[in-house]
Amino acid sequence: PHTDGPKKLIALVLFFVDDSWSKKNGGMVNFYKPKDIDQENNWKNKKVKKKNLDIIKTIIPIPNMLYAFKKTENSYHSVEPVKGDHSFRRTFMINLIYENESDIPHYKKTIKNKLKRMFKFSNSN
Repeated sequence: PHTDGPKKLIALVLFFVDDSWSKKNGGMVNFYKPKDIDQENNWKNKKVKKKNLDIIKTIIPIPNMLYAFKKTENSYHSVEPVKGDHSFRRTFMINLIYENESDIPHYKKTIKNKLKRMFKFSNSN
């Protein structure tokens, strides 16, 4: 399980599975809550073992179902392996991302970043 990259804002996922898809085919999306409060702040997408998380929601692939979630400091999720007669699970995914690093909620304005903005260097020919 992971929380996605720091620049992600929102993920939208549309399932394109056939009508015969069921839970036995796998491919479910699980959302988790950390057991340890120290793992609540994971903006940088550090992977965490399942044993350290509790499942709070499972989404079973349904034909033409759309789900979305906002990337947060603790938006842990994973996808279960696909099994059975189906060799893959088709989806269409749209990710909205922050254009500027400084727009990211956890972005820390370090001295290095301030200096970068203050002194813009250009290549002159």
